[in-house]
Amino acid sequence: MNTIDEVNSNRSKGLHNLLDKELLKLETISMDDIANVSVKESEPSELQQANREAYISFETLGELLESEAIASSIKEEITGLKFDGAVGQVDMAKRAVEMFNLIDQLRLTLEESNSDDLVAVKSVVTQALALLREMGIHEVDVYGQYVDEEFMELLGTVPAEKAAEDLQMYQVAVVYRRAFSFEGTGKIIQDALVKTVS
Repeated sequence: MNTIDEVNSNRSKGLHNLLDKELLKLETISMDDIANVSVKESEPSELQQANREAYISFETLGELLESEAIASSIKEEITGLKFDGAVGQVDMAKRAVEMFNLIDQLRLTLEESNSDDLVAVKSVVTQALALLREMGIHEVDVYGQYVDEEFMELLGTVPAEKAAEDLQMYQVAVVYRRAFSFEGTGKIIQDALVKTVS
């Protein structure tokens, strides 16, 4: 969380620095500067120069404000902040799913060995799935579905004799790794690794 805040702070500082640089380019004339310019017949060029500089300063500021330079810089900064936030969210979701994968792999290993610890690990898996749902990460149910390359990777096949009786050819019979997506958008976080009935 601190990293995102630091990036946002740095981008905000960068935007402020850009605006400061642009404003420093503008020459401003204070009232003291105008008061110190004496109006004499012999020195019309100084007054004309001061007026010209003031006009250029205001014209440049107006051009700067009317130009799309500031607007595009601000848009870039905002887009960057949104993108960085989104990347952070995706990275966090991927890490959470990777941690879940470790627990789920332990469950698969214990299922194969008929361990007494299987009940405890299944309970942990259920709790971990609930925590992922609270984070807005949704498990995509793939068992018994036909292969969808958008969120499944096919590892191989299982002979029909070894698959559950209710499954048909090309349906997912074994899930080695679960698929996850963001709940609101449906964007896939992780593909499922599966075997289908042959």
